Amino acid sequence: MTKTIALSATLEMTEEKAKKAVLYVFSGTGNTQKIADLYADALRGGGVSVTVHKITADFSDLPDPAGFDYMGIGYPIHAFNAPEIVTDFVKSLPYFNFPESLIPAQRKEYFVFKTSGEPLKLNNASSNKLVYVLKKKGYRLTNEYHYAMPYNMVFRHGGDIVRKMWEAAKKLCPVDVAEILSGEKSLLKKPFLGKPLAYLFRIEQFAMRVNGRFFGVDRAKCTNCGKCVKNCPTSNIRMTDDGLCFGWKCVMCARCSFYCPQNAISIALLNGWKVNGAYDFKAAGDCAAEGLKNNTANGCEENGLKKNTADGRAAEGFSAGYSFDGCTDDPSDPHADFCKEAYEKYFARAQEKIAAAKDKMKIAAKTEHTAQNEQSEFDGCPDCFQSSNFSK
Repeated sequence: MTKTIALSATLEMTEEKAKKAVLYVFSGTGNTQKIADLYADALRGGGVSVTVHKITADFSDLPDPAGFDYMGIGYPIHAFNAPEIVTDFVKSLPYFNFPESLIPAQRKEYFVFKTSGEPLKLNNASSNKLVYVLKKKGYRLTNEYHYAMPYNMVFRHGGDIVRKMWEAAKKLCPVDVAEILSGEKSLLKKPFLGKPLAYLFRIEQFAMRVNGRFFGVDRAKCTNCGKCVKNCPTSNIRMTDDGLCFGWKCVMCARCSFYCPQNAISIALLNGWKVNGAYDFKAAGDCAAEGLKNNTANGCEENGLKKNTADGRAAEGFSAGYSFDGCTDDPSDPHADFCKEAYEKYFARAQEKIAAAKDKMKIAAKTEHTAQNEQSEFDGCPDCFQSSNFSK
């Protein structure tokens, strides 16, 4: 009978503690979605059930954030801003607990995770408009994280830097989610020129609608597969008797041109920045993604690369402290020096944060182990209870 009551109480406590999270995600070519998947895995690992809602131009049937304990918004940074479709989305969210939410402590808390091809601090201010809109609706930003992921425009990142970004993200996301679940606040420091720069570059949103109207198709290459029509998040592409037709709702996510199997789509004025074809994120396929051998010492050296050891990194101009396992960057990469200092600092900070989290876990585990040993010793001494302060 006693065991039944104890089991019932345990189940009730489990049900009371079960929490839910909703992730609202916009991802142009999949980078932000990959980060969202890492977040979802880490949240579930923390005992939280997760609903992932993909943001499209259709804002109907949205999961109500009021029904969730945790709320996250994920997006790729476009010209130092959140994409227009994301700001339109947050405008469609319901007011939270109004008018009580006018008091900061009563507002619905949420976190943001965002991606970009370069880890510049100027990107830290990209959520300004989003935060402003949500604040008026009764929401409060508590955590924000920025992850470097490969470009889907401008140029194609080399295979090894892609793998470094992905390895860093896989290790960082669980650490960042642990901060969120523990209630530890973490906001990005806004640079001095971040806010005016983001405001200035917001013109990109109107410009991309105009530019998108003039997308073109190489009819000699196009097979009318319809993949671009099906995948467009704003339903901006139509298949007509005369071929593909592009409207005025483009948000320049580049999904159509990036995933076109025939590389048949021209992105108008930005065609010189077009990137076509998915990246290979496989841990053992970073070298293979560029037509190189797998990531082994011999494989990398045979391809003119050095193994990612302390000596190898130093020889290529990298410090031993921040790189992740694998090859160093290909010295023949024409973009190897692009924002090099920013990437080095990003990987260094990532490595430091991951190491600090591991140390914190070790200390916590040691403390728990010590406490358990002390409790075991206490339980094994019947006379201890009588002589302790608990008996007073």
